[in-house]
Amino acid sequence: MMTNAVREECTIARRTFRMFDHVKFKYSMPESCYHILVQDCRKEPKFMVQMKVIKRRKIISAVLASDEVQIELYDGAFRLLHNGHFIPQDQEHHNSSAGTFSVTRLFNGYLIQAPDLGLQKLQFLKELVKIVVGPKMKGKTCGICGHGDGEKTQAFKMPSGKVAKSPTSFAQSWLLREETCPANCKLTRKCVELGKTVRFEGKDSKCYSTEPVLRCLPECSPTKMITVKVGFHCVPSDSALSLDHHMDFDQQSEDIVDTVESHVACSCEDKCYST
Repeated sequence: MMTNAVREECTIARRTFRMFDHVKFKYSMPESCYHILVQDCRKEPKFMVQMKVIKRRKIISAVLASDEVQIELYDGAFRLLHNGHFIPQDQEHHNSSAGTFSVTRLFNGYLIQAPDLGLQKLQFLKELVKIVVGPKMKGKTCGICGHGDGEKTQAFKMPSGKVAKSPTSFAQSWLLREETCPANCKLTRKCVELGKTVRFEGKDSKCYSTEPVLRCLPECSPTKMITVKVGFHCVPSDSALSLDHHMDFDQQSEDIVDTVESHVACSCEDKCYST
């Protein structure tokens, strides 16, 4: 008798993330910004699961083909939305009209199942988020949950395809920049200057990160920062090159590795971002 095919599982319990490849790390999500937990990274993607935290509220958004299912947990109470419409809490089951997914109300959360899309199970409980993808998705997912291909040395692969220097840099690379004001995410990602002169190849040099780093929006100033380790591309100090040249620094050679401040909380003067 054949056993069931192995299913890859990713879990998030408070600050502890356990990837499909069983790599564990701790990470605190910057407030109000969606992060991609898992995404179908095939040529024709069929699902994506995002998560963000806003004070006492935790939100999971699942894009399933042409539908969006959003589950919110606020002060211990759940609410479910399908394409922006609230689903009554006393409704135990909810299915898509096309039959591509189903939602089941649990005593302590919700369960979303979309096996035909590659997402076997998305379980959102009060203290735990669990994501299970089918065996056919092995090596075909991306996001904070990883690729599920068994290559632990490549576990922290960022959207650029490069491997992050730390779990924090990796998780921050999957922060989803939202362009609309109501989204209220005060952070963006951009390449930055190291901010000090270094000696490289016998010359005084200035260096620019080869990966974007979290920065507050122009209308905002940082209220909390952490140190992250990233790669830098260096040029002679007397070079005319600067960030204003809009050069693709992420396409340049990585000459040195150093630490830089990453913004994780911001204060904003613009009323659009100050709530």
